[in-house]
Amino acid sequence: MRSTTRRDERRIWRRLVRVTSIIAAVAFVAMVIATPVIVKHRGPRTVLAEDRQRILELMRALRAAWQPKQRAQILEAARAEAERFATALHWLLAQPGHAEIRDAIALAEELRVPSTLPDLVGLTAVPELRPRALLAADRVQPWPLPELELLFDDEEAEVQLAAVQMAERRADRPVGGLLRLLRDPRAELRKAALAALPERLDPKWLDQILAIAEYGDPELASDSLRALQKLPITADTEATIVRLLRFAAPEVAEGALAALASKDAPLNSESVEVIWWRITIAERGGSLLPALFTCLERTLSIDPEVVSSRVASLDPLRRYYAARLLLRIGDGKGLELLFSLVDDIARHDDPAECAVLFACRSLLGSLANLPAATPIGDFRRYFRQHPPTGPRDLPPPTL
Repeated sequence: MRSTTRRDERRIWRRLVRVTSIIAAVAFVAMVIATPVIVKHRGPRTVLAEDRQRILELMRALRAAWQPKQRAQILEAARAEAERFATALHWLLAQPGHAEIRDAIALAEELRVPSTLPDLVGLTAVPELRPRALLAADRVQPWPLPELELLFDDEEAEVQLAAVQMAERRADRPVGGLLRLLRDPRAELRKAALAALPERLDPKWLDQILAIAEYGDPELASDSLRALQKLPITADTEATIVRLLRFAAPEVAEGALAALASKDAPLNSESVEVIWWRITIAERGGSLLPALFTCLERTLSIDPEVVSSRVASLDPLRRYYAARLLLRIGDGKGLELLFSLVDDIARHDDPAECAVLFACRSLLGSLANLPAATPIGDFRRYFRQHPPTGPRDLPPPTL
């Protein structure tokens, strides 16, 4: 009887302990839920759940803001209280594997809170995040120039492109490093480096640019020659470019012409002669032919007697461009050439020249402020009353 009672007591005691444990566990869970979540971090203070929620909501709002104006308004409001987001940014940037890490880096770049710089620099060690982290860190504080130069030689193209963007933001652009990239076989990287060069280059870079141009690869040569547009075109520089132009492949020739077209004075007679020689042999369907005429047009390297003497041997397309040259300097013979060209094409009814006919009509319409479909007789009457009076800019060719 006594043993049964003791067994019952032990059973009751075990149940009481179990119930008490459950109650204690429930109370502990309730306490955790009611207490703000705290995450330890090396930042200036701990991160509250409320902070995390606010920054995640901010990033969601930015993703949803597809209109530039709306996005700008959100960022402006966030910058006004950037320091309030700093601690939560520390929390996010300390987690390279977080689903929101890329958005967090982009936000840090926008807010530019100085205290986030160590976090961003740390993320440059994560290969898949390195380009984005470099750009963001550079926004917070410009990357040291010697270290930026090293990034141009990185093994990853995305890192090199990021370095080019970082260089483009600087007043003291690392020209030597950017010019090195003009030797790179990847066109995207060359184009980015070319665009990042300053508007005006010191003449001391001429030899390095020409060395790339004479390297042998047509694409590399073309891009390097375009860099010459940022240099003053002296007589010696012009002679060097024309020497390349004389026998260069079409893509190299176009780079040389782009450089020559940047000269703020007419080209010398030898340069003009070489351009006219290339005009006679250039393929009709390529982009080189328009580039040759455009170079003469932009630099006003136009002698009406030379143009008139060459017209008879030109096909309709070249005659159209020759007419543009004369009209560019306000020579009325350009109109006569256009009208005779329109008559010849109409008389021979050559479908192959329809594009040239349309280009002629478009140019006449632009000069007279009339529709391109205006009857030729009406065009003639207009220009008899309003003849060309001097040099003028022309609209781009419609070909």
